Amino acid sequence: MCSKLTLHFAVLTATIAFAGCKSTSLIESFIAPTGMMYFVKSVAFNGEKGMVEFDFTYHENDTMLVTCNFTIESKLPDIYALQGAFFQVEGKTIECDSLKLMYATRSENMARYTSTLTKEHFRDLFAHNLAQFVVQGKSSQMMFDGGKSFENNANAVRLDVLNLP
Repeated sequence: MCSKLTLHFAVLTATIAFAGCKSTSLIESFIAPTGMMYFVKSVAFNGEKGMVEFDFTYHENDTMLVTCNFTIESKLPDIYALQGAFFQVEGKTIECDSLKLMYATRSENMARYTSTLTKEHFRDLFAHNLAQFVVQGKSSQMMFDGGKSFENNANAVRLDVLNLP
């Protein structure tokens, strides 16, 4: 009797755990103590001098900020000490606030940064299918286009995170 009860409890716990999260190839969602949390992954932007790959963490009720992490790959030395970064969407500039280098791997020409966007700016960014990302180094500026990767993610974010048409 005790083993059947333990088995039923284990099955019920596993069912609740899996029902609490949703995963697509572009977005994972989790139930957090403060509400839903969404992880938007693998948003790639390409440019003449390199590429950038983004991921975003959006907490539904927890904070007014969205975490925007990105990895930039380029042979230009400016990527290791960016002075600024922003998105261009429909003529609007969306700044990446609190930009901070997390780590760099010079042997791979790669640097990883973290920053934040307001929820309003996150919404503005993903309300459209086209976006550019610009980084400012000490001696150069690099521009990257979102292309199809961004368009796919924008559609998923509008439907699954922001509940927009």
